[in-house]
Parts: sequence; C-alpha cells; structure tokens
Amino acid sequence: MKRLIYFVIAFILITAFNNPSRYIDKSKKVISKHYDTIDFKMNEINFNEIDFDISLNENNFFKITFPDSKKPSYLYLGNAPSKTETFDYMIILDHNLSIEKIKILAYRESWGGEISSNRWLKQFTGAQGGKKYVYRENISAISGATISVKSMTRSINYFLSDLDKLNSINFFY
Repeated sequence: MKRLIYFVIAFILITAFNNPSRYIDKSKKVISKHYDTIDFKMNEINFNEIDFDISLNENNFFKITFPDSKKPSYLYLGNAPSKTETFDYMIILDHNLSIEKIKILAYRESWGGEISSNRWLKQFTGAQGGKKYVYRENISAISGATISVKSMTRSINYFLSDLDKLNSINFFY
C-alpha cells in the first residue's frame, strides 16, 4: 500500500512538472504578441552535457530565434504549487538572460489568482541569475494570495539560481 501511495505521488509530480508541452501553443501566442511577430522558431536546448542537478531541461527551456536578429531569447515553462493545486507559468528571457515577461498560463485555484496580474508580475522584470527575491521585502504581498505569492517567489528564485549555475559554465555562449 505504501508503494502505491509513493507511486501515485511520484506520478503526479512527474506529470505536473515535466509535461509543459500542452502550453507550447499558448506560449507561442504570448511570444508573438510580446515581440509583435509570428516569424520565430522555438528550438530545444541540449542539456546532455550538464553534470549537476537543475530543473531546466529539453522539455521546459527553449531558445527563441528570429530570422532578422542574431541575438536569441529564451522561454521557460514552469509549474508551481498553490494552496491545493498547481499553476503553470512562462518566463521570456532576453539575450542577456534577463526576465522580460512572465505570464501565468493556467491558475487552477478559486483564490489567489491575483498573481496573474501583469502589474504584480512586473516586479520580476529585469531579474537575472544571482538576484534573490524575498516575500514582503522586495516582493509585494497580495491579500488572499499569500501561498501563491510565496510559491511564485520561490519558483523564480530557483529558476534564477539554475540560470546562474548554467552561466557559471558558459552554457549560453
């Protein structure tokens, strides 16, 4: 019985965190609107050479290339827990690996959806690896969305930490 419970929990975690492909089309629409073009490609990035643990992989981190620009952008598809469910989000990075845009793709709770507002999400714009966000210090609280705010803040910090690790080995150059 214990094995079954562990299996179910593992299955939920694996499917929740490693199946961002259902949001690729939605992400492409956001990218098109953000860059005001439909002429771009999303390319998988090879993580086979990485010999340390990070949450970024071929399924959730992509290089965005434009035919008229030599400088790529990047897309990260993430998932974070809320009170009883999870929510999915995307991060667009510029060629300097700074956060340009964050968008909540799916929020499944009846409370706390205020974190989807662009006004609140803009707090993260410009962040790069090495930046650390702290709830109520440099991240605003939202009444009724405390769990989601803390979760999103934690997720962004993990993401930026992973970017820092990749930058330390010149992964992007």
